Amino acid sequence: MKKGWNCEYIVYKKRQLEERVAKINEVSKRKELEEEIELCDYLLMMLLFSNGETIYDELTMEDFIEDMYEQDFVYTIPSNKLDRIKQITLSLLNLPRLNVEQYKTHIDSKESIEIVGNFLKDKFSDRYYQLYKKTIESNYVLFDKGATLPWVACIDGKPFLRIAKTDDIKMLSALGHEFGHVYRILNNSNKKIENSYCEIESFFCEFNLLLWLIKNNIYSKEAISQFLYLFDTMEQILLMRNFIIEYKLNKINNPIKYREVLNKLQLKKQLNIKSDQDFFDIYSTAIDIDLLTYFNSFMGAINNIDDFDKYEQVIRNIQTGNEDDIGVKVLNKNKGEYDSYLQYRNFLQSQK
Repeated sequence: MKKGWNCEYIVYKKRQLEERVAKINEVSKRKELEEEIELCDYLLMMLLFSNGETIYDELTMEDFIEDMYEQDFVYTIPSNKLDRIKQITLSLLNLPRLNVEQYKTHIDSKESIEIVGNFLKDKFSDRYYQLYKKTIESNYVLFDKGATLPWVACIDGKPFLRIAKTDDIKMLSALGHEFGHVYRILNNSNKKIENSYCEIESFFCEFNLLLWLIKNNIYSKEAISQFLYLFDTMEQILLMRNFIIEYKLNKINNPIKYREVLNKLQLKKQLNIKSDQDFFDIYSTAIDIDLLTYFNSFMGAINNIDDFDKYEQVIRNIQTGNEDDIGVKVLNKNKGEYDSYLQYRNFLQSQK
């Protein structure tokens, strides 16, 4: 029987889980297994419709207004972290906006798998590479033309990666990013991590992959562009939140008025956002807890980008789920993570 992204295997896993549920009386354990059964159904749906199914359909601005005009900030961010985010956001306002070039270089899935493997062998421990090799050989990675976003799920201890099949640097970069999650999942007793550092291992892996490509002159101009794109997205999210607060967008309770304000502010143009879907995604991230996740993980990874021992330490301590402990491990290298941010931002711009 084939493993991984294979209908027969997922049906088999679902049957196994159902048999386990039937033998368990503990409510919390039953619920956990039932969630994995639902996930099996979702993975099967994606497999059966992988040539056309998308997670998010393209939104129009009209749809966006209808969905978002009455949304307020969903979660309260601690004041000490909010102050740091605000301070860095104000600093970003003084920087010239990034101009990210797009390259249409063809990089297929086979080459992407090989490149990420070579990177892991060169930069990470052998254990990391062996986990990657096992993941690939077990067919746990699906390159899907119908996907719009990379994604990782875990069923009964087995990771399932879905990567948008774009055959370019974004696909290569996403493979490195998502395998960062896999490494943590397979070293973390399958514990679900729900904290504001849950992207640090994926950013760390992706950032180092892109720097490795640049250093070794492997699709270097594409890697520079992709890295700058990640910086640009970070800045768009922070600046979007700043605009939401400054213009009290989350306090407008009339869709017509909301539309008028958005048109007047021309936020898409100010933030150099191309599509309504991108605008929606950035707005959604800026208005809720995803902002803190993106910010903490991005800054933590960039602040420790050359410290592989610190990375392993963070992976181990994420197991505790203690936000304060993780924060100390991630951010105590120095108090100027924004200096590291500027250092790499300037370095990448100088390489163009």
